[in-house]
Amino acid sequence: MQILGAFMCRTYRNIPWCCFVLLAFLFCTDRLYSQGDSPLQTRVDSAVLPADIVEALVKNVADIDPISLEWIRTRTTTMDFETLIKKTRTLYDCGFLEPVNSVFMWQGGLAYLRFSDKNAVEGEEMITAYEARRRNLRLIETIKERSFDGEICYIGSGHEHSDTNTPTLLVYSLEQAKERLPFFTICYPEYLACAGYRFPLDAPELLESHDSLVLYLVARGDLNVVKSVDEETDNPKIYIELVAPEIWTKKNHRYKFWLSKKLNYAVEKYEIESLDGDRAYQVVNSDFFQIPGKTAYLPNKCIQKCFTLNTIPGIYSGEPLFEEQYRLTHISTERIDKRQFALQSKYSSPGTMVGNHILSEDGETKGLQYIVPANPADLDRVIEAARTGGNFVPTPITSTAAIVFRWLLVAAGIVLVVYVLLRRFVKQ
Repeated sequence: MQILGAFMCRTYRNIPWCCFVLLAFLFCTDRLYSQGDSPLQTRVDSAVLPADIVEALVKNVADIDPISLEWIRTRTTTMDFETLIKKTRTLYDCGFLEPVNSVFMWQGGLAYLRFSDKNAVEGEEMITAYEARRRNLRLIETIKERSFDGEICYIGSGHEHSDTNTPTLLVYSLEQAKERLPFFTICYPEYLACAGYRFPLDAPELLESHDSLVLYLVARGDLNVVKSVDEETDNPKIYIELVAPEIWTKKNHRYKFWLSKKLNYAVEKYEIESLDGDRAYQVVNSDFFQIPGKTAYLPNKCIQKCFTLNTIPGIYSGEPLFEEQYRLTHISTERIDKRQFALQSKYSSPGTMVGNHILSEDGETKGLQYIVPANPADLDRVIEAARTGGNFVPTPITSTAAIVFRWLLVAAGIVLVVYVLLRRFVKQ
């Protein structure tokens, strides 16, 4: 007991010295692990993106503001249609393989997107893609529009081809859109995403500026590799590899970029794969041209192979589910009239269904719903009736034809009276 007590006392007196030795051991061990000797270490020292590349990419971003673009997207697949629809979980997308024409405008954070959509409808019922194919149903085209004018989000449909579609317009303030449409893509330009640019995806991002996809990911991920490749060819490139959150799943993926030096570091190719090595997307751009009066280059053609889709996040196919081709048909960098970003005036024809959330009372999630009247003078009364739940009696409208016919009758009557009076005068 005396020996044990002496040992405890000695150990107690030497606690500070023991702690110092322990800390020194841990420090040395950490130094060894940080040099890569630890089998548990996975992080690679971050690479550095050269200043000249950063400067070129920033200049390219500035060169596409303002910009107006038009493109055509086509999809092809080696799978049969039923297998494709099952794998991508797009049961009601009858026009999944139909060509899509798109128009996109961007200016200082204001955005507009117009695209065509085809589907099969019987009465009020949506038809599945299988049924539409089996019955060889005619697909009805609808023109859809979405825009943000800096304060208000507009979602329109059926403004064109209104003989087969009732025009509809939804109106939200930015805060309402953030709350009620947090995952709804407002104005996402697929072509420019393939070309290597990043634009706001949904309502919570609408006040963010556009950016180079490379710079955007570098700022949010781990840059692992930056090196020159193909130096012996007439098209030397910069290869960039990094890990960053993927746009749809928000989970980390590995990105690989090939930037062309002679095209002011335009993105010629990039790939996205999971951290387990499953390929998600592969994009190849070609037929580049220099934007008139600018230093940036854009591709006339983009081909994207899709091994997954946002409808099946985290699920990857060993072979491409389908291939998308984007072909640019128009470009302009002229200033854009700000009125083109507001859709209210376009959706003012009689019969248009409007869901205006800005005019609704607090807490109403459906918005103030009304139908645009035949007489524009009645619009305020229609809105008031929708707000109070009262009845609306439209003001009778006299058509132009009716007015003309009425005046013709009056003129004919006058002519007849004059004719009778003249005959009497002649007889006398």
